[in-house]
Amino acid sequence: MRKRKERRSAWAGVASVLLLLGMWCAPGYAAEAQEPVVLTPSEIVELGLEADANLKIAKLNLDNAEIAYQRNVANNLLVNSAQAAFNAEVEWKRAQANYQGQVADAVISLLQQAIDLRRAELRAQVEEIRISLARLEYERARERVRAGIANEDSLVEAELALVGRELEFDEVSISLENQRESLANRIGVRHFSLGAMPEFMPYSVDVEAALPKALESSADWLDSRAGVENARREVERLNLEGAPPLDIRQAENHVAIAEIRLASVERQLKESLESAARTINRTAVNYEIAVRQLELAQRRLAITQRQAEAGFVTQDTVSNARIQALEAESARLEALKNYLVAVLNFEKLIGADLRESVVLRGGPHDGEAS
Repeated sequence: MRKRKERRSAWAGVASVLLLLGMWCAPGYAAEAQEPVVLTPSEIVELGLEADANLKIAKLNLDNAEIAYQRNVANNLLVNSAQAAFNAEVEWKRAQANYQGQVADAVISLLQQAIDLRRAELRAQVEEIRISLARLEYERARERVRAGIANEDSLVEAELALVGRELEFDEVSISLENQRESLANRIGVRHFSLGAMPEFMPYSVDVEAALPKALESSADWLDSRAGVENARREVERLNLEGAPPLDIRQAENHVAIAEIRLASVERQLKESLESAARTINRTAVNYEIAVRQLELAQRRLAITQRQAEAGFVTQDTVSNARIQALEAESARLEALKNYLVAVLNFEKLIGADLRESVVLRGGPHDGEAS
């Protein structure tokens, strides 16, 4: 019986070794042991764009649109139709504008997701400090009960507060991991950590200078302009063919309607540019306020730490000051995100390539030259 038990023990040891070797050789185990890749938001945007299946399909559709455009140009060489050439040009520009819009939306979304992940990390740090404070208060309540200077009710209240903080921390931790996993799946990198956040880059805008670029990159404006041109050509055709006056009059009305629609699109686009410019200015001011608040919170933390070292305040006060500093940093990142998105939305309106945006690449920039 003893030898049988020894053999079982030996086989159990061999099985444990084989199990560990199997885990080590398993495809996912080596990845678990690797150090996470440090990625900045700009790098996250690049990886996300490369991994985006919808953008890959959109790129192929754009290539098909270019093929169709080249075929239309070649076919038009035989008939030499100005209207056909114009319509082919509009279709190609519309396809380019739609693709740029899809890329822009993906860039903005990825940048927001990266900054939100950093803010989720800060929130987890805050909740961790609050748990330590609640745990410390619970221990103090226990000591007061033991010393007979407090009743059991105060201990129960302290324990309830601690449990509430632990539950809150669990929820925040789960949310953080879900956000990290969502972004990891989107960029195709399983293990990563966030690097430095983007810097604030001043961005000046000139709506009047930006309007022509915004018009050329707007699919709605291209469609409206095509409607005007086609309606005018129809009037020319009817006049050349000697059509009845009522038919010509009806065609002229169609021209007037198309021109009204075109003017409406132009007005709305200008208003959108003006609104986007105001948003940039407003979010820039909000960011400056958030930076000032962060500086004050950091100064308060430094002063509190010195006071604690001198014995004037407790570590609880230091912890609360640290929470305020972390929350101020989170508020600064939220303000920064709002500003960056405002700039990106303006650049999207004028048809700029957001992959080369100043807010992602850095460096001085003037919106007039966008």
